Amino acid sequence: MCRRRQGRGPSCHGTHRMPSILTASIILALTFAAPSGAGCATFKGIGLSGANSYTCASFSPRGTMVVAGTWRGALVVFDVATGVPLRKVAGQTARAVRQVTWSPDGARIASVSSSGTALVFASGSGKLVCSLRGYAGAVRAVSFSSNGKLIVSASDDQTVRIWDVRSGKQIRCLRGHKDRVTYAEFSPDSKTIVSSSYDGTLRLWRASDGELLSTYVEHRARFNHAAFTRDASRIVAESNLGHVIVIRTSDRKLTLTLRSDGQGSATSPDGSLLALGSLRGVEQIRCADAELIYCASPELGVINGPRFSNDSQLLLATSGDGQVLVWRAKSGVLVNRMGEKTSQLPKRGSSRIRRLEPG
Repeated sequence: MCRRRQGRGPSCHGTHRMPSILTASIILALTFAAPSGAGCATFKGIGLSGANSYTCASFSPRGTMVVAGTWRGALVVFDVATGVPLRKVAGQTARAVRQVTWSPDGARIASVSSSGTALVFASGSGKLVCSLRGYAGAVRAVSFSSNGKLIVSASDDQTVRIWDVRSGKQIRCLRGHKDRVTYAEFSPDSKTIVSSSYDGTLRLWRASDGELLSTYVEHRARFNHAAFTRDASRIVAESNLGHVIVIRTSDRKLTLTLRSDGQGSATSPDGSLLALGSLRGVEQIRCADAELIYCASPELGVINGPRFSNDSQLLLATSGDGQVLVWRAKSGVLVNRMGEKTSQLPKRGSSRIRRLEPG
C-alpha cells in the first residue's frame, strides 16, 4: 500500500525540507531485453519478428493511432481501435528506436535511435523530411513546439538545440549543462524549454533567445527525464536516485516526491493522474492526494514508458516482451495490444486490475 514519511529533499540553490514521500514499488527499468524466440507474425504485409518487437510508442494527436519504434530502427503505425498495423516507416538505421513522437498536427513523426540519430518523417507517406545533424555526441530526445514548426533536442554533447523542422537547420544552441542532456521539451505555449541532465540539474530556458531562466539542483542525482504538465504549472522529473519529483514552475519549489525504482512516468493532460511504469504492470497515482489507486495488468510484469492520449482517456506503454499495450486511463481496462505473444495477454476489453486501497 502507500506509506508516507518525511525526509530531506533536493535543493534549488539551497537545501529545504522535502514534502510528503509516497513509498511504493513503482517505476520500471527502461532497459529493453531482447525477447527470446524467433516466431514471426505478419499483419497486412508487415513482418514482425522477435528483433522487431517494440521499444517505445506514442499516440497520434487525436488518439486514433499509435506509432511504435522497433529494435531494428523501423516505425510502425497502428490503428488503436483494432490493433492492426496500418503502415511501416523504414528508418535510416538498423539500431533500436529510443524515442518516437508526433507533431501536434499529426503531419510529422520524429524519432531518435540508439545510435544517436534524430530523424523527422512525414507521417502519411513515410518520406524523410530532415535529419538533425551537427552534434558532437548522440541525440537522446526530441520534442516538437506547439505549432510543429520547431524541434528541441537533447544530446550527449551537453547541448540543447532548437531546429527548424522544414529545413532541418539549427536555429539555436543552448549551452550550460556540464554532462549529457537526457531530455528537452517545450512548454505548452512554446515560450520556455525545460531540460534534464546527468549533471544533476533541471534548467529552464527562454526559447526565443536561449537565455537561461533558472536552474533546479539535486545533488548526487542524474536526471533522466523532465516534462511540463499541460498547464505548465509543474515539472515532473525522474532521477537515478529512485524517485520521481514534482516541482512548481513559478518558484521551483519541490511539492512531491514519489519513491520508486526511478524510471518511466507520464502526467495526464487533464492533470488528474500520474502513470508510472513498473516491474509489475503500470501504476496510477491520483494527483490530488498522491494516492496509488490501481495497477493495471500486473500479470504482465515489466511495463515501460507510459504515455497518455491528448484527451487523457487512454494510456499506452510497452511491455518487457516487446508489445504495445493500450488501457483506458481512468479504469485500467485493457483496450488493445499490438505485437507478439498476445496469447499471454487478457482478452481485449477485460479488466485485470490489482486495486490498491489508500492507506
